[in-house]
Amino acid sequence: MTARDTVHRIESEDLEFGPLVEELGSLLREPGDVFPERLREVVRLLERDLPLHFDLEEKALFPILLRRIPKGPIDILRQDHATARSLLATIAGAVRTADPARVRYASGALVSLLRKHMEAEHRVLFPTAFRMLTPGDRRELERAVRWIEAVGVPQAPIAGEPQWGRLDLREIPAWERPAVLSRVFRALSVGSTLAVRTHGEPSLLRAPFELEWTGAFEWIARPSGEEWTVDIRKLADEPRTRESEVLPLATARCLCC
Repeated sequence: MTARDTVHRIESEDLEFGPLVEELGSLLREPGDVFPERLREVVRLLERDLPLHFDLEEKALFPILLRRIPKGPIDILRQDHATARSLLATIAGAVRTADPARVRYASGALVSLLRKHMEAEHRVLFPTAFRMLTPGDRRELERAVRWIEAVGVPQAPIAGEPQWGRLDLREIPAWERPAVLSRVFRALSVGSTLAVRTHGEPSLLRAPFELEWTGAFEWIARPSGEEWTVDIRKLADEPRTRESEVLPLATARCLCC
């Protein structure tokens, strides 16, 4: 994925919400107090997908774009997001408690808000991003999006590291940590360093990681009481194939002979 593709992808996802918003508006015009099953489905889809889309904009695109433009327009878009989240929570709760009046009021407000919000983004925000972001900004945007998709909203930064350069495994069950670490490491760009905090001896974490990422990383572990900080630097996007796993062509022969 190129960095321009990353901006285009966020814009395309934004466009995909348009039909859902319009469908929600049309469902509100249906008479009666019984919720159509499709209304429940539209609300479920928005509740599932819209917050992540907002996170990609707020935690990846907006901070980088703020280097190039005044903060006023971005603040308005952020406030729209906060209002939309609140309305969506109200709608979902009202659907669960069978409150038709509340559903219609909050849904109408959400439809009106998102129409204006999406128009502003497609008329101003995305054209500005395509025009103003530097190649370095775009590479950082791609890295931030990959990180957020791997672990969710970025955690707090460590000593000058980018905010997507830290992973805290202490609250994650031990049996889940290797898979989480591998997924996050895959999202890093080559040359980046991931600062990992964990409980206990990190050699138990390194063993499965080594099997999956042989030759693709540097590992520096530092103890701090019962906790450890491990700096993992990414050297390659793919592991190095073990020589013992490859049969040289010159010595290969049919195994049935």
